[in-house]
Amino acid sequence: MIFNLNGEKSYLIHLELENAQSDINSMINFLVNKRKWSCIYICVNKSYKIIKKKFEKNGYNMEMFFFIDAIEEEPKEKIKNVHFVSSPSALTKIALSINQIIQQVQNKCFIFIDSLEELSIYNNPDILTKFIRSVIITATKYDVKSLILTHGGEEALINNISHLFDKIIKVD
Repeated sequence: MIFNLNGEKSYLIHLELENAQSDINSMINFLVNKRKWSCIYICVNKSYKIIKKKFEKNGYNMEMFFFIDAIEEEPKEKIKNVHFVSSPSALTKIALSINQIIQQVQNKCFIFIDSLEELSIYNNPDILTKFIRSVIITATKYDVKSLILTHGGEEALINNISHLFDKIIKVD
């Protein structure tokens, strides 16, 4: 998968379900390993532990990752580079965590939301649209790229938010 992020700040990326994991790995590899960008990974589909384990298997430098986990319950002990929020419906807390992380990252970074469909299960479309707009505005303000993945399942929502993105990429 050839992946170019020159110029634009916000991307809505349509992935086919059967190739999604491979395409995600290609994107992450390109941005983290090749470009040396940090990743703010918003976990709404799988917990940070599962994602971290896969990334470690692929040899990614885990110091480059900051996770916002909306799946797993917050442990008593603080975990480096992991923010926990109560659920995928805690959009305000997710947005606050994004802001905190952006301000502590020293190098270029990108925001990665792994599943628009998963967020749509927990949030009404109007609130989710406002959240996506907020993420894009925050990313643009801090010169950060935003990549939001979809599998095309929520056509009404996608039609409602597609104008917010600088670029829409369909990966076959």
